[in-house]
Amino acid sequence: MTALDAPLALVHGPALPNRIAKAAMEEFLAEPGNVPGERLERLYRRWSAGGAGLLVTGHVMIDPRALADPRDVVLEEGRSLEPFQRWAEAARSGGSRVWMQINHPGRVVPGRTGRTWSASDVPIAAGRWSRLYPTPMPMSRALIAETVHRFASAAALARAAGFDGVEIHAAHGYLLSQFLSPLTNRRTDAWGGSLEDRARLLLDVVDAVRAGTGPDFTVAVKLNTADFQRGGFAEEDARRVVGLLAAHGTDLVELSGGSIESLATHGYAADGRTLAREAYFLEAAAGILADAPLPIMITGGIRRLAAARSVLDGGAALAGVATALAVDPEAPQRWLAGEDAPVPPIQVRWRDKTLASAATQALVRRTFVTARPAGALPALVADRLQLSRLPRSPLRGRTALVTGASKGLGAALAEELARRGAHVILVARSAAALTELAARLRDDFGVRAEVIAADLAAADGPDLVLDRLHAAPVSVDLLVNNAGAGPAGPFLSRPFAPARTSVSLNVTGLMTLTHALGAEMVANGSGAIVNVASTAAFQPMPYQAAYSASKAFVLSFTEALAEELRGTGVHVMAAHPGATATEFFAGTTAAGSLAGAEPPHRVAVRILDDLLRGRAASYPGRATDRPSTWAARLLPRTTVAQLTGWFNRQLGLDTVTDA
Repeated sequence: MTALDAPLALVHGPALPNRIAKAAMEEFLAEPGNVPGERLERLYRRWSAGGAGLLVTGHVMIDPRALADPRDVVLEEGRSLEPFQRWAEAARSGGSRVWMQINHPGRVVPGRTGRTWSASDVPIAAGRWSRLYPTPMPMSRALIAETVHRFASAAALARAAGFDGVEIHAAHGYLLSQFLSPLTNRRTDAWGGSLEDRARLLLDVVDAVRAGTGPDFTVAVKLNTADFQRGGFAEEDARRVVGLLAAHGTDLVELSGGSIESLATHGYAADGRTLAREAYFLEAAAGILADAPLPIMITGGIRRLAAARSVLDGGAALAGVATALAVDPEAPQRWLAGEDAPVPPIQVRWRDKTLASAATQALVRRTFVTARPAGALPALVADRLQLSRLPRSPLRGRTALVTGASKGLGAALAEELARRGAHVILVARSAAALTELAARLRDDFGVRAEVIAADLAAADGPDLVLDRLHAAPVSVDLLVNNAGAGPAGPFLSRPFAPARTSVSLNVTGLMTLTHALGAEMVANGSGAIVNVASTAAFQPMPYQAAYSASKAFVLSFTEALAEELRGTGVHVMAAHPGATATEFFAGTTAAGSLAGAEPPHRVAVRILDDLLRGRAASYPGRATDRPSTWAARLLPRTTVAQLTGWFNRQLGLDTVTDA
């Protein structure tokens, strides 16, 4: 019989001082920006002092676009590690080891604007609560590769922050569990069909995490003993997956069970089985424990010494304790001293099982945060009120690529996107200007800002950008085709090269990026494209003939594409700024013609506001800009050309020379 105070040596990473583990709970205590703060530090310092040999954190999200709750912590490339280092130090302060649980929720993202992702387009079936969850889109090959990279990156960052290991969450109906279950994985490609193929994503994640962390770091997996749904992932499936995980170098598997559709962790099994009142999953895991090729941790329903001992006597290496430690953080000390020390359960028995589960979770969170008892209904109401008061930004955590980002409107758009919490990829010719802007955006807004120096008017410019994106790999959620150029002056008497550049940049470069990145967005079922045209797109403009013609193309192209992509989850919008105070005519005598124009930052704010309102077109300049386009559409084209020609002559564009 294994003693509770016996150390547990693992193949990779430090040994655990005893056999009691604090299992992951959803703490919902992230600070603004989805980072850990003082509340989590205090909580984990208290748990570490309580005697548990291992603390597994609540799930940390690997992708800010996909949060199970807005109060979840997020860890991804580009984030400061200081708050995570303080969290790890607090968790280890009493002698515990600490693993970060890393997770992607897949389709379990309530109330999200846009689409969620999963193995297949199978909606959540949770009775009347199903409407809270959008039907997911099947993940594309590119998005699967990005997700593997995000798991590996989060694990490497956790190691750098001082965590002893990670636990990859492949249970409870989240993304990796969705790939494992035949109920939610109906794919016919390499990631669907047989159990081995359904496990491919999980095994790829394990391999990538192991490769990126090294031999002194623990890699564990949380796995369902079963879905507890008819036709779902079953005990025999779990046994086989445990064998696969062992072959891929996994150090430990934690067994749990259920999902949002089958609340087994709260005692409700959708397949009609009656779960034990203590150590819920021990009986279901018996076949796995009998010949497990690696250490197993059993979690669920352990509230006293006798239950913890029964888990170890049943063949498990660790007893995972969750809710009991919310009520009594010092329970492990008493159990290690030989006291049975039963901890009273927190359980709400309402008729609506989903609501009862939410109330139970709210009570648990209130208990470990305030240490004060409360009724189920007040706790649930307080929890929902807190959630409703959180600031919401649909762009937070999304990745936006902005062309022409080194100055003017492009730089203003990049800054406003970062201000709203979006990560940005800055594209333009000037590497120095982009690097300076990226550093400022990182410092001011704490977002990820990357630089791709490329000339989109050059034949290989757009492909260079795409090659860089695919090498990362990274998915672009918002493409802002802002880069543009246009010569001023009489077409025949001015050099032709700037006109040719205008067409290459305004038309060819824009179309190339839109074709490649737009196809990826459609495959992922979500995204947005903003093509910056101009009020010049609506009219022939003498002395700006090449520019207005190329922008007319952008307008027509964008309107047609918007109709083609209607219903795909990808929104397409044309932006038509009027005169904007930029360096558009720099280097020519026309530079002064933009005096009194709209400041770029104001135009950028209006473009993004219109995008979030779902508009097909944005007129972000002066109030007169949009009505001026109506006149251009109603009057004969020759008359419009005469009027705009007269106007441009007043600006001196007919006599433009290089300055």
